[in-house]
Amino acid sequence: MNKIKIKNRKLILNKKELPLLSGEVHYWRLNPDCWEKIVDRVKELGLNIIASYVPWEYHEYAKDKLDFEGKTAPQRNLLKFIKLLKQKNIWLIIRAGPYLYTEWVNKGVPLYLIKYHRNYPEFLKKSKWYIKNLCKAIKPYLATNKGNIILVQADNEIDVWSRYYEEDMGFLNKKGVFQKFLKVKYKSIDNLNRCCRTNYKNFDEVKPITKNIIDDLSYKRRYIDFCEFRHWYGIENAKWMVSEYRKNRINVPIYLNAYPSVEIQHLAEFQNIADIVGIDIYPVNEFRSQETEHRYYLDMVRYVYTFSTIPYIAELESGIWQGAHYNLGILTPNHYRLVCFSLLQAGAAGWNWYMIVNRDNWYMCPINEWGRKRLELYPVFQKIVSLFNQIKPTDCEKLTETAASYDMLQTASFPDYFVKNLVYNALYDADINYEFFDVSTGKISKKLLFYANEQYLSEQGQKALLKYVESGGNLVIFQNFPRQDEYFNPLNILNIKELDKILEPHECVIELGNEKVKIDSPLFVYNKVPGIPIIAEYTLSSSCSLEEDISFEKLIEGKKNVIGYIEKKGNGRIIVLGVIPSPSLIVAIHRYLGIKIYSRSLIKAVITSILSRDKKYFLIVTNNNLENKFVKIMLHKEILKNTKQAVNLMTDEKLEITESGELTVYVPAKDGTVLLLASCF
Repeated sequence: MNKIKIKNRKLILNKKELPLLSGEVHYWRLNPDCWEKIVDRVKELGLNIIASYVPWEYHEYAKDKLDFEGKTAPQRNLLKFIKLLKQKNIWLIIRAGPYLYTEWVNKGVPLYLIKYHRNYPEFLKKSKWYIKNLCKAIKPYLATNKGNIILVQADNEIDVWSRYYEEDMGFLNKKGVFQKFLKVKYKSIDNLNRCCRTNYKNFDEVKPITKNIIDDLSYKRRYIDFCEFRHWYGIENAKWMVSEYRKNRINVPIYLNAYPSVEIQHLAEFQNIADIVGIDIYPVNEFRSQETEHRYYLDMVRYVYTFSTIPYIAELESGIWQGAHYNLGILTPNHYRLVCFSLLQAGAAGWNWYMIVNRDNWYMCPINEWGRKRLELYPVFQKIVSLFNQIKPTDCEKLTETAASYDMLQTASFPDYFVKNLVYNALYDADINYEFFDVSTGKISKKLLFYANEQYLSEQGQKALLKYVESGGNLVIFQNFPRQDEYFNPLNILNIKELDKILEPHECVIELGNEKVKIDSPLFVYNKVPGIPIIAEYTLSSSCSLEEDISFEKLIEGKKNVIGYIEKKGNGRIIVLGVIPSPSLIVAIHRYLGIKIYSRSLIKAVITSILSRDKKYFLIVTNNNLENKFVKIMLHKEILKNTKQAVNLMTDEKLEITESGELTVYVPAKDGTVLLLASCF
């Protein structure tokens, strides 16, 4: 029997790694006469893994009758497709359902079942029957049985879909699943009333607050409960689905996929249920939807990196579905480089291009339905595959000493705060590569941590921050700090001093040791501080354009205020800065604390990241600007110890690195490139 396992962010079959790089091909949507040519084209791209959904709705050709052998239609011959891939030495990822969505009728389940939500007994009963029969069909072809199926996906983007099932959820006139969740969470109605500031007599009276549009602590807490309910519902369904596949002796890794957000699915908890968790990513062409879109997707991968056994993109945009092309635009060759190199920057270890081949309701893929190439895209995908295999991301270390705090439930409850987050945006604009410090787990810990969450944080999260500091970490807090718990009760475990007053925005200079940095921000001012005070000194406003106003400016020029402090705590320290974070301030803090910045672009919206392997460094550069750029990049002296030369792996051009660590590279607009840094070639 073959053995397949996951270790060190790798999928390993018989002691050999299978890099998780694949493309989606839907056999049942394609002419079987074209299957072989299509598979050959996929293989020519450099891919040796194909993924495919198995559509329950289509294979159940009549009530209670399934066909996986093509007896009723050649497109239903799943087993023939599996055998073809085996013959071509192609591994297969089975995306088994029950649901698949994929622009298919009833989202992939039979019509007679859609009246039942996912956890409804009748739906589970019928799903049990389907899973049993599908597993019976595919079990001989598992990699553990010397076949070619290496992964099985249980269900798809598990969603409560409460808008379709409001009555059964318990949102309207009768009790339902929501009330069941509340009983599990609160145990007694008295606990709920105390936490939510309500006065209900029993759980059956409680209905959800499904939108955060009322600025009231009771309503906010009840909205958070609704967010937790969606997570709980998905967790219950995921447990059932994964367990059912295991009962049917599916002994290859089982994975779950999810939206590229945390509002609906509890990604970290999914990882406790399945072997792998992946997210599905579909950015607007060239990340043009909003200023923070590029940073948002980098950060979603960073979050997955904190918990996933393999930081995996279960669906990575390749082409687009009917209707979405109006919003996402025509996907250009440079778009694919920009997206893939960005994901590698953030720590992705593999992905599945969805779709690698056109089909009904899906366009603009590198291969069409007849197995013909799209000549402007096919070579781009080939090059990306070649670079992925050259980099070997699962063998690389992502170099950074910086982290920012992340709270999953806050992000799920208030996603706009995540999108507009001032700390994350300042780190991005400064081109500081960072990880997330998940306050619920304490992962990933780095020498420098920026607090980037709300003014409330769970007791568990606050204790994680305190433990980080006392163990020797450097925690930087700007104007937000945790002063309440998750139920909005007073709690300040870090014992951060409250401000004494707030002054209007003004241009100032802050001194941090030998570092001087200009800021323009509202100031939190303190009369007395528990540690070393941090001073801000007023300067003449650069926006002052009238000579007659200068005399007023000079009235306050040189005025000093204590706007923060540095406090020793255990083996570490807390740095409080009562100002809005800015890129220049972020960089100054790193220099003041002696925290390494391994690579840094000197042009805004050009992002860099260094992956290290075998004394070689892969410098990945993405240019999210609308213009072509000659980018100056500063490399840390640590990199220079083993680096004398650079070669652009996209163009084979050799580049000079100065003794001071400066490197200049050309990057086209909305594009990316990869450089190899080494002592010799």
